This record gives sequence, C-alpha cells and structure tokens, in this order.
Amino acid sequence: MSEREPERDQSAEHVGAGEGVNLAVLAGRCSAGVEVRVLESGTRVASLSVRVPSDTGAHTSVPVTVWEPKAWVEELAEGDELLVVGSVRRRFYRTTGGTGARVDVEAAFVGRVANRRQRDAALRRAERALELLAG
Repeated sequence: MSEREPERDQSAEHVGAGEGVNLAVLAGRCSAGVEVRVLESGTRVASLSVRVPSDTGAHTSVPVTVWEPKAWVEELAEGDELLVVGSVRRRFYRTTGGTGARVDVEAAFVGRVANRRQRDAALRRAERALELLAG
C-alpha cells in the first residue's frame, strides 16, 4: 500500500463550524498492537484499532492513524485503554487492482484513560471543538 502524507491540521479550531463538524471521540481498548511505518519523507505514522461498544451491544474496532506518535503510543498493547480525539478521514491508496479506500480516525490527541492528565487534556480538546460549533 502506497500512502502519501496528507496535509494535516490537528487543532480543535479546524472543525469547520460554518459547515458542520468533523469530531471523533473514542474511548475504548486497543484491539491489537500498534503498527509503525516510516514514510519516504521520514515521517512516522502509527496505525492502531480502538474497540468501542456499538448500539447493538457488540463491539466495533475503529482504525486510528497517529502522525508522529509519541514513544509510549508505539508501545501500546492489545487491551490498553485509550481516549482518542480526532476527525474522520477517508484515505485512498493504490492496489494492484486499482484504487482502494478506507475510513479511519486521524488522531489529534491520544491519551491513556488511566492517566488523568492525558484524559483531561483529550476531553478539553473535544470541548473546545464543540464550543466552536456552538459559536
């Protein structure tokens, strides 16, 4: 899979309040270990999945992308509890059969649920994004 580095604005101010809001907040557990890749540009990108409950009582694993992850993110293991704040993105990539696409959450912030400081920072980021929407 070939992936170009997209332009990113990871601030809460980039919610497009006049057009709607693209805000994803996930609280759940890692459903597998983290995969870290280094792009040709030297940028590091981590891919992980967060298992969250669904309306049916089952669970859904949501793919999450973290650009330039902190070292502790790269060491996450299956079952670790996380809080992720970001936005929903659709990514396109080339395959041998043509073009493929996937939807994921591009994380602006990742914190451990057990770490009060990280958890509070994630919640403040989500609140700021919603306040911008409210005007």
